[in-house]
Amino acid sequence: MKKAILIIILLVCVGAVLVMLGRSARESEKMHWKARRAAVAQLQPENIPAAEPEETAPPQSAAQIVPGNIPAFARDPQPSQPAQQSLQVPSQWRAYFIEVQPYMAKLISPDDFVDILFTFNASQDGKKENVTATLLQKVRVLSSGVQGDRGWLVLAVDPRDAQYLSLAYKEGTVDILIRNRADVIVSPLKPASMSALFSN
Repeated sequence: MKKAILIIILLVCVGAVLVMLGRSARESEKMHWKARRAAVAQLQPENIPAAEPEETAPPQSAAQIVPGNIPAFARDPQPSQPAQQSLQVPSQWRAYFIEVQPYMAKLISPDDFVDILFTFNASQDGKKENVTATLLQKVRVLSSGVQGDRGWLVLAVDPRDAQYLSLAYKEGTVDILIRNRADVIVSPLKPASMSALFSN
């Protein structure tokens, strides 16, 4: 009789424990799904905060060319002027700055090629006359631009040609000829003069 009572009490206790464990499991599952629904709701487009704009660095200006032949208007561009890419000077070469008419600067682009004519006053047979010579041929343009009513080009020249180009600007008149990129032939040309023109 006592054994039967003990078995009944034990079964009641086990049943109570199982009921409590079942309730705990259901509560845990409810909490799990509640948290899951909250996480999904946070992913809805209306609940996602707008991303703050990233701070961007100010645009880099063009590489500074060594002052000397550069006028003030090119060294100090207007704030509204768009930034240019850094100037790439080939090794063993020099960047030579020249001022040109604005329309010419607009027609010439980086990596174009130009010829340079030099007109000066020379003495021939005791007479002075103007002579025009082709000073440089197939000169690569590194950069070009317009500032107000002025235009400029930056040419790639070797140190020796840079000296002659500087001398030409001080001793006479320099003209720029736009060259076809496909024209790679460089040939010596005789200087032109009025006496040579009429002697032929």
